Amino acid sequence: MWSPVAVEQRLATIDHLITQGVDELAEAYSVYAHAKNELEKATARAYMAHKGPAHEKKYAAILATAELRDKLTVADIAYHYAKSRSESLKDQLSAVQSIGASVRSQYEIAGRGAA
Repeated sequence: MWSPVAVEQRLATIDHLITQGVDELAEAYSVYAHAKNELEKATARAYMAHKGPAHEKKYAAILATAELRDKLTVADIAYHYAKSRSESLKDQLSAVQSIGASVRSQYEIAGRGAA
């Protein structure tokens, strides 16, 4: 059962989680961007270092940077998870705000709130 106090408490909790999520999202993106940059540099180095035929360079570079590609994949997943969580929290905030408006309206109709 929702009450004005319950709505207020839930809004405060969501606000805290959103604030915390901003830092998590920024950190996740930083890790992703760093991993992407490192992969690009390592791929270029491996491509240039390969001594075989030109058509092999790309594939040799991909194989030589497999570990960095895996790190980039993990960072990408973490970033998208943090982004999805942030969007979900914003949706929750909107839903609880709507509930709050409904609860206020019900209290006003019942004569328990300020008009």
